[in-house]
Amino acid sequence: DARAGPAARLEAGLAWEEPQRQQSGHAARVLDGRAAAAAWLDDIAETIRTLPASAPKPSLAVVHVAHRADSALYVERKREACAHVGIRDVSLDLPPAISQAELLEKVRSLAADPDIHGILVQLPLPVHLDEQEILNAVPTCKDVDAFNPVNAGRLAMRGREPAFLPCTPKGILELLDRNDIAVEGKHACVIGSSNTVGIPLSAMLLKRGAAAVTVCDTAQVVADCPHGTVRGVSRSADIVVAAAGKAGLVHADWVRPGAVVLDVGINTVPLRHDEVDHDGRPFRVVGDVAFDEVSGVAAAITPVPGGVGPMTIAALMQNTLLAAEHKAKKLKKLEDDARKWTDPVD
Repeated sequence: DARAGPAARLEAGLAWEEPQRQQSGHAARVLDGRAAAAAWLDDIAETIRTLPASAPKPSLAVVHVAHRADSALYVERKREACAHVGIRDVSLDLPPAISQAELLEKVRSLAADPDIHGILVQLPLPVHLDEQEILNAVPTCKDVDAFNPVNAGRLAMRGREPAFLPCTPKGILELLDRNDIAVEGKHACVIGSSNTVGIPLSAMLLKRGAAAVTVCDTAQVVADCPHGTVRGVSRSADIVVAAAGKAGLVHADWVRPGAVVLDVGINTVPLRHDEVDHDGRPFRVVGDVAFDEVSGVAAAITPVPGGVGPMTIAALMQNTLLAAEHKAKKLKKLEDDARKWTDPVD
């Protein structure tokens, strides 16, 4: 029953063996992340353009240890967004063999630079680097990706607010808002338990009023463990978020009719030697969802590329603007306090 609550659908979903299908010829509404992100970026650009002349220009440092094609693609998109909205780009491209000590020194130098408002360490890092130590070196006030333990801890606690929200979950919720898709009272299934998407998104969905949020373990899903439980949970949900990093993982029998499907997966598939992607790259980008198949069942779905990815980048630009605004407010307070002590007393 489509009107049943999340608990009832969960119980039923675990028992069903065959998915119910939408009527023949159904096609899901495509949630256009490019258009939504473009409108969001235009708003950010206008805010930066109208900043007072005395206000510092927002600046962002993306620390990129080059070792993955998908990471390089995202860094390129972030730089393009900085240029579009008027954020100063001071990013670093570093060799994959960089040592822990060298990388830590680079990040600490950016952290100490008063002209840098936001720092983002592009993840994942090569396996020889200690990700936790590097992220801990990013101060909370510049942690525009919200991976610092202080920001992550505040997000996880009720009644606490982080300095910034993680970019991908923030972008997902913004995309839902711009398409008038409510979270309140819904059951959301997040397939993937990463620190970048699954864990923070689950907390943000609960804070938004979701009735139930189920997080499925990435390792078990990606390792081709029996998917019966995950599939059953997924097809009982009103909102399905695929964020496991496995191309074509979610098929039509993972999705109940009328659900909203958000594909966070960014997977690169090599092309044949005689093929070239439309951007001139020797690979194409695909998501975690079998798009054509699931479109026949879902009410709404995000494409890859062009769905969640552009929203993630727009969220990063807004977080960087917020970081600059926080810094300006802090400096003004210090100036006001100093003036209070130096002005003559009548």
